[in-house]
Amino acid sequence: MRKRVLAIILATVLCFAFSGCGNTAQTDGAADGSKTDSEETTKQSGEEITIGFSNFSFTIEYQAKLKDKLEAAVQAKWGDSAKVVSTDAELDTSKQIADVENLISQGVDAIVLVPLDAEQLIPAIQACVDAGIPCFEVCLQCNDDIRTSFVGSNDVTSGEMAMEYMAEKLDYKGNIVLLDGIAGMDSNIKRMDGARAVIEKYPEMNIVTEKLCNGSRDEAMQAMENIIQSGKAVDGVFTICDEEALGALAAIEGTDLEGEILITGIDGDADVLEGIKNGSILCTSFQDAGLQATTVVDAIDNYLNGKDIEKAYDVPYQLVTEENIDDSYWTE
Repeated sequence: MRKRVLAIILATVLCFAFSGCGNTAQTDGAADGSKTDSEETTKQSGEEITIGFSNFSFTIEYQAKLKDKLEAAVQAKWGDSAKVVSTDAELDTSKQIADVENLISQGVDAIVLVPLDAEQLIPAIQACVDAGIPCFEVCLQCNDDIRTSFVGSNDVTSGEMAMEYMAEKLDYKGNIVLLDGIAGMDSNIKRMDGARAVIEKYPEMNIVTEKLCNGSRDEAMQAMENIIQSGKAVDGVFTICDEEALGALAAIEGTDLEGEILITGIDGDADVLEGIKNGSILCTSFQDAGLQATTVVDAIDNYLNGKDIEKAYDVPYQLVTEENIDDSYWTE
């Protein structure tokens, strides 16, 4: 419970400029996220609230979990007087832009956006601004300064903490495989940057290969099978998400390398948590979907009721290892 209290305190009071965010001045409002006198967004008591939720893919376990947590947070905040209209872009940037435009046309009160691409989704955010609808990015962010607010976690830190823990277990030497995610996705870029920064600190650690696996378990399994067949010596596999960690594990299981290669994940999916328990996965950087959801709903509520909000809210990652895997917080 101590972790949970600390995380909640940090999420609600801590705001920082994430790398790649740029200047956080707001284009059509006050720079701190508050509204100007010309903006009329205050909701009357009992008035129905509709939240649009544009996600890049609900086939990814963490994003499906985030949807569930957002719906629960909206219900807890407003009860039956509110609803969430969700859209799934199915890993298609053009579809996600169209999804946002459709939510705008429905006249939703606010849009929660998990953008697929850090550059290509900026026009969708601009469309929200032009329509006078607040846009809250969650989990992932674009390279823009026009969003209403961002709620998420420091992805560089997630890569650093997982890679640092692996480095310690390898006595700061060894050959590392990096399995990357979807090209252009903000979180993937930063997670990889964090991992590389740790490896560069230790002269006896080397990157033997990097593979783009698009956050896919199947693609990660295929990539790892090819690496094993190549005969390259591998001591550790860093993956940018738990789906890829499970794919790497599937490729290694049943070979002579089973139990010999350390694997790290990021997100805290159920199967990876089970893998940490049984020793097949080294660790994961836990991303708190529940706290991201309640934080963005609180921010939306404050914004719609004319209160000042922060430009960014940090929900810290927490490293899950064999030492703390039994904490019930990870599965709540």
